[in-house]
Amino acid sequence: MGRRTSQRPLTREWRVAARLVLTLGFVAMIAVAASITAFGKSRGGRANAPFSHAYPPDPAPVERPKVTGPMPSAAHANTVTTKEPIHSFAELAAHVATGTLLHLGGSRWLLRRPLAVAHRGAVDISGGELEIGPGTFLEARARGTLILRGLTVRGVTREGRPLRAPVRGRGFLVARDGGVLRLEHDSIRNLGYLGVVSYGITFRRPGGGSAIRASSIQGNYFGVFISHANGVRIVGNRVADSSVYGIDPYGGSSNVWILDNVVERSGLHGIVLANGVRFSHVEHNVIEGARDHGLVLVKKSDGNMIRANTVLGTFDAIVVTGSSDNTVVGNTVAHAQRFGIRLSYRAVGNRIEANAIRHALVGVYLYAGASRNELRDNRFDGNYENVRVRSDARGNRISPKPMHSELAR
Repeated sequence: MGRRTSQRPLTREWRVAARLVLTLGFVAMIAVAASITAFGKSRGGRANAPFSHAYPPDPAPVERPKVTGPMPSAAHANTVTTKEPIHSFAELAAHVATGTLLHLGGSRWLLRRPLAVAHRGAVDISGGELEIGPGTFLEARARGTLILRGLTVRGVTREGRPLRAPVRGRGFLVARDGGVLRLEHDSIRNLGYLGVVSYGITFRRPGGGSAIRASSIQGNYFGVFISHANGVRIVGNRVADSSVYGIDPYGGSSNVWILDNVVERSGLHGIVLANGVRFSHVEHNVIEGARDHGLVLVKKSDGNMIRANTVLGTFDAIVVTGSSDNTVVGNTVAHAQRFGIRLSYRAVGNRIEANAIRHALVGVYLYAGASRNELRDNRFDGNYENVRVRSDARGNRISPKPMHSELAR
């Protein structure tokens, strides 16, 4: 009897201990599962999801088609050279061939033939509406000055309807070969097509003081195209629904200032600096919804400042390829489908600093000869992988080294 009594407390103790062990084990399993889930969420993906380096391809070709051919030019009879500034469309119509500008009533005018301002001629018009018919354009060249303030300018069909498709012959605006074009507080719609200086709004070797300020540009083939230019300023504009690029400095341009613009829904890239664009500033812009990439530096576009821009909902956000000695600092990148920032193809000596990169497949990716670049004090959140440096990208410095990264030795 005493023997059975002495065994009962021992049995109860084992039972209590067993329950405690089971309880602690269950709690531990929950904690491990939660940590795995949190790890997966911190990398933007499913819990414990495997990460693949088979990245999706660009959704569309990233190069614009090349064009050749003669430069379009207005006839001599439609070239304004008067030194006294012209301040109205009615006055302008009196200085060119009959039928070039047609009054549609009220403040509306229709441009029916190409018209140029050249040889120190000056046109400075405020207010009104200008419709640009097929096969026509308005240009400033050879030291002519064209200033449009507070106008509505749109490309139209022969019947006067909006010409939304970038078909050949759609009207455009251009400053070239020393001509000055300034657009201020204008609303510009449906200009440009694939042709020499015919992209929409074009600056090609423009004169000093050329600029676009506080304007709305929508539905152009290119929103703004800049080639072989120095000192052009694109400031405070909204550029939306461009067929190809939103804002595109190109071909040896320098000292271009692209500030405080909103660039939305570009067919390929939002803002692209290409073919030797140097010492230019791209700052405080918002780029959203470009089909391919948000902000691109390509083909020896060196020594530029890319600062405090916001890039949202693009395929890749910021791309530096074949371009060196650029500063990419203080930008915010969110919801890139593939790469937040990528550097490749002899991208050398770039400084990537204090950028915030969230919810990308890879936050920053260096590969294919990207070398001697410095990544410093960048912030990462919700990416599948924060930084990847492939083995063919050597001599890059990363500080601090973020978690969830793959850095080649």
